[in-house]
Order: sequence, then structure tokens, then C-alpha cells
Amino acid sequence: MCPDALAPEARAGMPQVWDRPRSSWPAGYIPQERQATVNAAARILVVDDDESILDFIGEVLADEGYVTVTASNGAEALAVILTQPPDLIILDIWMPVMDGPSFIRAYHQSPGPHAPIIVMSAARDGAAIAADSGADGFLAKPFGLDALLRTVGVHVGRPGTAPKGPQPRTLPC
Repeated sequence: MCPDALAPEARAGMPQVWDRPRSSWPAGYIPQERQATVNAAARILVVDDDESILDFIGEVLADEGYVTVTASNGAEALAVILTQPPDLIILDIWMPVMDGPSFIRAYHQSPGPHAPIIVMSAARDGAAIAADSGADGFLAKPFGLDALLRTVGVHVGRPGTAPKGPQPRTLPC
């Protein structure tokens, strides 16, 4: 039986999909107890080659009710955008395959509408690189949860706003 179909008290102690890192969840999976808030949330694409950062930001934003989608480099992010257009992109500068500035140029050359892009980096000149690349904002790594959530809130608003693009779904077990 699918654990999502059981009452929360009946699932106690059962291994759950969401007990594993988000990167191992099936594509598009959202636990049923989060479904009501997630369906009405903004979709945020997080792009970074560090899986721990993807997991951390993804979990924080999901806990706040946002839908999170991840990619490990700019080329992968461009592919994700074709099927899951985001309301906001949080992007690392330095990644293999396609770095942040190259992604921003390619993304802005594609047909719109375009989501705002927040660049994150620990580089000393990260803010300048972000501005020169055409990003809409910058987060200096390491950043606190308040800074992350405040920046996201400024660019997409609070969860509960009308979503763009296809809606997430709960997958059967």
C-alpha cells in the first residue's frame, strides 16, 4: 500500500520517500500532506553543482510551501525550463558544463517570459558578475535562511500566489 494513502499516525515508523534526500525522489513527487500548499505556490528552479546546497535550499523552500526544481548546471537548467517554467531562478555562478553567466545569456536569448534570476556565490566579485550578467539579485554565500526567504519573497511573493506553468502532481506508489 502507498504510504501516502495511510493516515499520518499509521505511517509512523514507515520509511517515506521524503525521508530520503530530495534528489532521490521521483521526478515531480510531492507528498500528499504538502499537496494543498504546494499546488498554489511559486515554482523555483535552483541551479548549483553542489548537491548539498541543492538539497538544503530545496528543503527550506519546500517547507515554506514553494515548489522546487533543481539542476546541477546551466545546460541542465535550460532543459528543465522547457518542461517546468519557473517563477524564479536561484543560480550559482561557477559550475561545470555551463556556468551562471553563460546560462543567463542563453536564457535571456530564449523566448520569454523570463523569470527573475538571483545569483548566489562566495566569490568576492560575485555581485559585480551577477550585475554584469543581467541577474535581478545577488545572495552572498554563505547566506542565512532569513536572507534567502526575504530575497525569494521579494521576487515571487509568498506561497499562495497563482502558479505559472504545469501543476505538480503526486505520483502513485
